[in-house]
Amino acid sequence: MGLGNLFRRQMRSILEWRDGEANTVFYRLPTATDEIKNASRLIVGPAQGCLLVYEGRILEQVGEQTLLSLKTDNHPFITTLGKFATMFESEHKLRLYFYRTTIFPALRWGTSQPVRYLDPVYRLPLAVGANGTYSLRLEDPQKAFLKLVAGESSVDISRIRVALEAFIPRFIGTSLAGAACSCNELDVHLEELGADVHARLREAAGEYGFDVPEFRINGTVFDEETKRNLNAVFSMRTRQLEAEQVHMSYEQLERLRAMREAAAGDGSLAGAAMQIGTGLELAERLLSRDSREVSRSVEQEKKKEVHTVTTGASLEELQQALEEGRISRSEYEAEKRALSGKV
Repeated sequence: MGLGNLFRRQMRSILEWRDGEANTVFYRLPTATDEIKNASRLIVGPAQGCLLVYEGRILEQVGEQTLLSLKTDNHPFITTLGKFATMFESEHKLRLYFYRTTIFPALRWGTSQPVRYLDPVYRLPLAVGANGTYSLRLEDPQKAFLKLVAGESSVDISRIRVALEAFIPRFIGTSLAGAACSCNELDVHLEELGADVHARLREAAGEYGFDVPEFRINGTVFDEETKRNLNAVFSMRTRQLEAEQVHMSYEQLERLRAMREAAAGDGSLAGAAMQIGTGLELAERLLSRDSREVSRSVEQEKKKEVHTVTTGASLEELQQALEEGRISRSEYEAEKRALSGKV
């Protein structure tokens, strides 16, 4: 070994993580032959922490901003480092892993495959996609290190994102089933569904040493097949309401509609006649309904009028009502007997 190399190996060094990528969660500090020199200084900056890892085992953790001297500071972490500082040529190596404690905000998520569930109102299988945002924060560095790092020199936030976002579709499906939420009420209940998914996601993230401070479902969209099925159901419901308005069964209305569509595609006089005929049949239904309603109204008004005429009327007034046709002969006789009884 040359004198220059030996001198450089024995120089005190500054151990710190500077200019790290914004999305980096763990970063292994590169050191020559993975050896820590005597009188080195460890700098842990704001929103950082550091793990001392020896042969894959975590020995110490510094979880706050600090400046420590390997030679003089009385700190468990530095004391442990000091034990290894003399192993310049030893086969036993230790490594420093810095980690970030800041929140990773506004991470976008979206379901790669539609979430399938059964609509509780229409009993129709639906497929819905969803999207939104969430945030992540490293909560337990040692647990996260053992789950995600696996000896790598750097771990990006995407590593935990892939793991967590795989849970989201399943959690959405579970929440939809539990909420018994119909398709036409889905957007109204996004906040409630998001809160339920958030609770489940935080529990899953905790297994990796992370927390999810915020989670939102911003929107949903149905796939094309679901849209077609829903349009068919809503169209059928609309026609059923139309049938009820004209006092027809759904089958009768559909038969008339089919006849009119067939007639519309036939340019002959027979087709025109068929179209006119079905239109007249529908109109007859409408007029018949209106006629019945008018008859009921007239009958009710007539009963009211008879009651008004006969209540407290004199014999002369009854005679006048009979002559004007406002009451019948039987009604006249009945009221006349009633008047005679009063006298």
